Amino acid sequence: MKIIYITEPRGLKCDNPTCFYADEHITRQDYDLLIGYPCPICGQSLLTQADMNVLRRLERRVDRINFWFGWLSIFSPDLALIKIGKFCFDGSGKPEFTPASKE
Repeated sequence: MKIIYITEPRGLKCDNPTCFYADEHITRQDYDLLIGYPCPICGQSLLTQADMNVLRRLERRVDRINFWFGWLSIFSPDLALIKIGKFCFDGSGKPEFTPASKE
């Protein structure tokens, strides 16, 4: 059982703050091919190696937490259904975390 779920990362947007290019059809499987790929509008990178490294590290940490603590979900099956927030990457290798709004 998992206690933490990561929704499948999807889409890429340009790292340039003045460019508004985004493609929501890109899947996680395509990310490795798009490291350093230039934006079709401004030429800035769509995905930096630093951001990809952080994403991989985050995925590995979640896998480890689920491996060691997944058994806790037998006490509260709805535990993993709580949305905690969203990570946004800007090319710096330091993601910005936005907590989920409480509804």
